[in-house]
Amino acid sequence: MIVLGIETSTSAGSLAIVDNEKVLAEYTLSSCSHSVWLMVTIKTVLKDVGLKIKDLQGISTSVGPGAFTSLRVGVSSAKGLAQSLNLPLATISSLEVLAANISFTYLSICPTIDAKRKEVYAAFFKYQDQGLRQITEDLLLTPLDLALKVKEPTIFIGNGVLLYQEILRENLKEKAIFLSEIFSLPRASLVASLGEKKIKEGKAANLFEVEPLYLRSSV
Repeated sequence: MIVLGIETSTSAGSLAIVDNEKVLAEYTLSSCSHSVWLMVTIKTVLKDVGLKIKDLQGISTSVGPGAFTSLRVGVSSAKGLAQSLNLPLATISSLEVLAANISFTYLSICPTIDAKRKEVYAAFFKYQDQGLRQITEDLLLTPLDLALKVKEPTIFIGNGVLLYQEILRENLKEKAIFLSEIFSLPRASLVASLGEKKIKEGKAANLFEVEPLYLRSSV
């Protein structure tokens, strides 16, 4: 199943095409103007793998939590493509996308996204029954409050960690585990592969109900 993955939950932009869990292409920029970059790059990535837009069989997009404007661009583009091409659309949590960057581990995983106002979006994940499972709801909280929720060694990733690593390190000591910055970039290939699985399981989203997940108002 050929699925286009769209990831715009942060200042980074990522697009990918996956076919039956095989990554055909993935383009990621650590910082970009999503409204300018997105549609042009979709055309480029399709051309580079020898596909036309009519060859797509599904669309998958991250829906947040994340940056307000960036999410609106990605979600609106995904909905527009799915509707115009009459394709199923899968929606994926931005925090799940980040957590999926980490291969199997017995440790807790905490993806974080900068929420501005000295807060982060975060959630806790663990591998259970051979799959990645979210074990808390999506959270909006200060880095210190996040640290107070940690009771065991935890891997922290995401741009929220890059900003507030010292607070977490100071309060959690050896319980806080930090990886290379490369694991903090949300990847569209994971959006696409997670979305492909959802679509095959009959869990495509209702186009008329899909909205970005913000966790708080923009004002």
